[in-house]
Amino acid sequence: MIRAIHLRRAAPAALALAAGYAFAGDAGNLLFPLDASWNVVPFSANGPQGNGPAGGADPLQRNDDDFAQFGTGMPAVPFSFNLYGTHYTGDQVFVNNNGNLSFGTGFSDFTSTGFPVNGFPMVAPFWADVDTRNPLSGVVHYKFFDGNGDATPDTLAVTWDNVGYYGEHADKTNTFQVVISNGTNPRMGLGNTVCFSYDDMSWTTGDASSGSNGFGGTPATVGVNAGDGVNFFQIGRFDHEGVDYDGPGGNNDGVSFLDRMNLCFNTGEQQNQPPIAVGLPEGNCFVVLPGQELDRLLRFIGPEIGDAVTIDSFIDLNGAQGLGLMALINSPGDPATIQLHWDPEEADQGTYNFIVNFRDSQGLGSNAQFSICVTPTPGAIGLLGLAGLTAMRRRR
Repeated sequence: MIRAIHLRRAAPAALALAAGYAFAGDAGNLLFPLDASWNVVPFSANGPQGNGPAGGADPLQRNDDDFAQFGTGMPAVPFSFNLYGTHYTGDQVFVNNNGNLSFGTGFSDFTSTGFPVNGFPMVAPFWADVDTRNPLSGVVHYKFFDGNGDATPDTLAVTWDNVGYYGEHADKTNTFQVVISNGTNPRMGLGNTVCFSYDDMSWTTGDASSGSNGFGGTPATVGVNAGDGVNFFQIGRFDHEGVDYDGPGGNNDGVSFLDRMNLCFNTGEQQNQPPIAVGLPEGNCFVVLPGQELDRLLRFIGPEIGDAVTIDSFIDLNGAQGLGLMALINSPGDPATIQLHWDPEEADQGTYNFIVNFRDSQGLGSNAQFSICVTPTPGAIGLLGLAGLTAMRRRR
């Protein structure tokens, strides 16, 4: 277990955005949208780190391999974050430029490994060799939120805004976000303590990790690691362009699989994470016009490697299968899948609701609810309900 660190008073000055800085990503495509109310992460407050560290006079804190400690140059974390039963708060939380938060100590390693990693508690939306030194790269920002309305911050969000990769490349950039909370923020789903959120993801690997033009070499890692060598889960490892994905323990995956996706989960006391549904629509509905073809693949993964998922039931509440909807189920597997195909007609206009019940190898169950909206007016609005872990992909 990482030892507790005595709390220090936070340095009050926050780094504002430099004049002329423009957010490169689409702020609306993140769970917590990035705007001018956020602050730049003050990497230089902890002294020189990494390769080409942030300078104290640089308001954008451009750097390679730096880390920053909450409570030093920015406020201490005012709530308790539960990671597999160990609670972190105050100045025990670190932002690492290379795409992750760590706990107890900063972490400059730029070449990722698969989880578990012993000795480094980590929450990694995209652990890879981020390099923001190129002026065309964006930088890293943070903000605290009061999600439950009790006038006390309960949520921390950190956003990597269109960041480049080593060495000083910005021909391809990634925008992603990690959010941690005490489980009381309804936007994350009550009980959930971590969310990963993505805009456009365009690279996976820096030059020093055997990458070429942003791909190949050692893959980037997405997941959560307790640091005890035992407890962890992994969404996947990514080393090429594309949307292909075969689960956390299969082949390396295509980074565009993550585009415009939210992944939320509970990292608390339970050691086995429930399975996760991937590919569900934002706003509840797959919108399709009469005469158009609906062709969607839903995936159901067990975040623990080798954790097969079984789909117990696919419940068609409004009889869409009787009108021609095909739902091909492949289960068990990691991922288990449901391939949806439908060519609705004018007479089929309406909203069709579905519930999928699924469980992992340990018998831990979850469910997903979604709809297919056959309408001449795109833009159905609703809420996605999902027990345990949740995932949503935004429409392009």
